[in-house]
Parts: sequence; C-alpha cells; structure tokens
Amino acid sequence: MSKPHSQICVRSNGSKAGDDFVALYNKTSQQFASKEREWIRELKERGVKASHPDDGWVNREENYVQFSYPQFYENPKVGDKIALGRHEKYRIVKITKIEGAKFMGLLDKYFFELLTSES
Repeated sequence: MSKPHSQICVRSNGSKAGDDFVALYNKTSQQFASKEREWIRELKERGVKASHPDDGWVNREENYVQFSYPQFYENPKVGDKIALGRHEKYRIVKITKIEGAKFMGLLDKYFFELLTSES
C-alpha cells in the first residue's frame, strides 16, 4: 500500500491548442508527483508512518481519519505519527486509539491528537 499513485498521461487530439494543453498538463502533473514523492520521503525520514489527504475522510469533530486512499501507509499503530494533507499544506498528528471497523466493508478509525499546526 506504500507505492505512489500511478500517474495519468493525457493525449491530444492533434490540434496545436490540444498539444499545448496536454504538454502543460503532463508537465504540471509530473512536477506535482515529484514534489509529493519528495514530501513522502521526508515524512518517512521524520518517522511518520502514513499520510492521507485532509478531506472528507478526516472527521474534525471527533478527530479521526479513515485511510481510504493514503499517499502512503506503513501500518501505523497507537503512538505513531501520521500526516494529514498534501505536500503544500499539512499537519502532523499522533494516533491515540484505533477502532476496528464494526461492519464488513467499513474502514478502521484512527483517532488522533494534533502535534503540529499546518505546515
């Protein structure tokens, strides 16, 4: 589960505008993927065990995350650090409790406390 997401490559319909758009899109996509890989490498060096976008899978009222589509995941345990966000803006939290899914098909809840504010 720790492999980076596959990269999308867009193709043009052959027009000049289409070619220009596709070239810019692919360049931007590659730059984003490169920054994200570097960010993940830095997080791992800091002992962070997983990261997930800070989106609808993060419950900010009860402070838990469900790892629906993590950027990386190395089986975090209670006491481990995880990152919520993306390389441009994120926060580091510590897992305080893991609650197993109550029904098949649901995801475990990783409860956390804030360690750092947004970076």
